[in-house]
Amino acid sequence: MTKEAKIKRQLDDLVDLVENAMWKHGQKRDLIADRLKSGDLEPSKADDLVIASRMECIQTENEAVRHALAMISAISDGIDLDDIKIDGHRGKWHVIDLKKIDGRDLALLEHSTYGDETEGLIVDAKTHDLVLDDVWNGWTDYEDAFCD
Repeated sequence: MTKEAKIKRQLDDLVDLVENAMWKHGQKRDLIADRLKSGDLEPSKADDLVIASRMECIQTENEAVRHALAMISAISDGIDLDDIKIDGHRGKWHVIDLKKIDGRDLALLEHSTYGDETEGLIVDAKTHDLVLDDVWNGWTDYEDAFCD
């Protein structure tokens, strides 16, 4: 797959995530409106629920943009995102997220065959040196292992 095709895929994924977040917010807003009409919800509480729903939507959108930018940057820098072999671990892996933590460019990997049905890995994004294995909770596992 060409670099341009990989970037387009990331942008398409970003659009899907943002549209899904907006759809979920619309669903919640409609549910709140229905509860208001039926008298199950006080108007003062409805505003708080709508604001909370919109904040959740914004957080989801921000995380999707952060993820897409990190992946596009990696693609542009020529970092492998697919068909990665890691010493000591069977099969091929692919990047599901990238993050810079404490100045380190890290990649969260998922097994290409078994996906989230097996443990993930966190590796150095450029060298693919193993940083953490037995990852079941994404970046939270890294924080638990290395952050105070």
